[in-house]
Amino acid sequence: GYKASVERTGSQAGVDIHLVAPGAKNVTLLAHCKAWDAYRVGLKAARELRAAMTAAGLGEGLLLTSGRFTPEAVAYARQNNIHLMDGAEFLTGIAGLAPEKSLALLKFATQGDFLTPTCPSCSLKMISRKSTKEGRKYWGCRNYPRCKHMVAGAVPA
Repeated sequence: GYKASVERTGSQAGVDIHLVAPGAKNVTLLAHCKAWDAYRVGLKAARELRAAMTAAGLGEGLLLTSGRFTPEAVAYARQNNIHLMDGAEFLTGIAGLAPEKSLALLKFATQGDFLTPTCPSCSLKMISRKSTKEGRKYWGCRNYPRCKHMVAGAVPA
């Protein structure tokens, strides 16, 4: 049903998805998507979405996480017309899709290079770097020094 367009959120790591309901001409719902460092998403994320909704002149928003929401975020969302979708609810929705839609989503989701991390700020594939002091390997953003995002972990030899 909904038509979606993705907008960068500026300096924050993430995107806003502007959703237009069937039959509507203008954006009706704002979905805030961001790489959270925590399994439990709290009040700060809900407040950021509310601010983005206000700036866009929208009265309805959606906050989605692969994890869970804190009780404070749930209470704030109820008071501010923000729909919350946690990881379990998201997976239930995917499981309920018709087989052809599920297959199309799987094909889309598994395209590309999944061994190389993507920078959460720039949406570019990161590159393997080596620390000059310690000699340890890490993933660094291609936009360095403008973007200083790094990911420690398994870097190919």
